[in-house]
Amino acid sequence: SRTPIREAFLQLETEGFLKVVPRKGAVVTELSLRDALETYDIKSELEALAAKLSIKNITDDEINELTSLNNEMERQSKLKKKNYKLFLELNSKFHKIIIKASGNDKLYRLICQLRRQTLRYNYLYLTLLSHLENTVDEHYQIIDAIKNKDADKTENLIRKHGDTARNALCDYMRVKTY
Repeated sequence: SRTPIREAFLQLETEGFLKVVPRKGAVVTELSLRDALETYDIKSELEALAAKLSIKNITDDEINELTSLNNEMERQSKLKKKNYKLFLELNSKFHKIIIKASGNDKLYRLICQLRRQTLRYNYLYLTLLSHLENTVDEHYQIIDAIKNKDADKTENLIRKHGDTARNALCDYMRVKTY
């Protein structure tokens, strides 16, 4: 029926995926440098806050899971035929563990919404994943800071990690004129 479709379109519009134009219909929003910058800036800051908060709550099991995920990411990064989709999935799980450990449900929901908005940029980002090893190295630094219960260092490393991804994506988009 029309009601669930209208609600789905409204949700997609709220999340920035669609623009509903009266008497014309729904149009998928285009990728834009401005949108990427705005989304990644906000996501980076909120993830940094979540990381800082997570230090109080994160368990040894969660730290072990972070290490395990990053070990698999490292293995994937060294394969001759890389599975970029799997790498992105592992990366998402890695970050969600930290965000969830913040203990702040509203913050978790906001970041998850922003991460959904960056999914389409992630697929564009696949062309840039020649820097997989850098991501893995940054993750190991984050894990060490978490193990040492250093909230400020963890916060700064997560912010730097987000900024690195944003800068690489936006530099690529500038060249491709998005």
